Amino acid sequence: MDLGLLKRTEDIYDSELEDLILPISTECKFPKHYIFSQPGEKIDGIYYIFKGSTKHYMISEDGVVKLLYVLSRGRFFAESPYFLNIPTGLYSETVDDCILYKIPDESIKKLMATSKNFQDNIIKGYSEKCLILRYEIANLSFNNSKDRLKQIFCSLIDYDNSEKGSQWYNLEKYFTHQELGEIIDSTRVTISRQINELCNKNFLRIVNRNYQLNKEMANKFLSDNKKIQ
Repeated sequence: MDLGLLKRTEDIYDSELEDLILPISTECKFPKHYIFSQPGEKIDGIYYIFKGSTKHYMISEDGVVKLLYVLSRGRFFAESPYFLNIPTGLYSETVDDCILYKIPDESIKKLMATSKNFQDNIIKGYSEKCLILRYEIANLSFNNSKDRLKQIFCSLIDYDNSEKGSQWYNLEKYFTHQELGEIIDSTRVTISRQINELCNKNFLRIVNRNYQLNKEMANKFLSDNKKIQ
């Protein structure tokens, strides 16, 4: 999956890092789709994702959701409000059942002073989020919503599990219209209309609630739209 386009990280596991963090942190268990942090709240620590994934977003006054990123196991979040000593400006919500560990202030200071592994992972987390946002800026600046939707679908192509003799690619993951709208900053209604248009043009088809892409058209789109590096 594409980090920049999908705003979604992959799971990582660092046993040495977890051995440092878990004994000095508070375990937090949250169910699926639970909003555990909202704009304006002061977060006196940094969260570490031990199990599951979380999404982080903003909501405009008229209810439009702006998804920033989805973080998976092994990632930190709330670093910015913690280090800048400001309230969070985001909604943080579990995507599935989650186990998080909240690292308190004194432990963070100690780890930042003594653990290169902790320092490196904090820096990597910042860098990863910056990369996601850089791709987001490029997408919004240079591509219309239909092209962004095509890019999402193309980034999900499952080359290993697509039949070689078929003219269709299978995709690795299914997103609802609402989820696709949040990813590319569009409404569910617009996504539904654009998916119908892509189906009518034979770029896309839906089989048993799974998307498939026309190989020839997808390959041409990818060759015509080189990713900005």
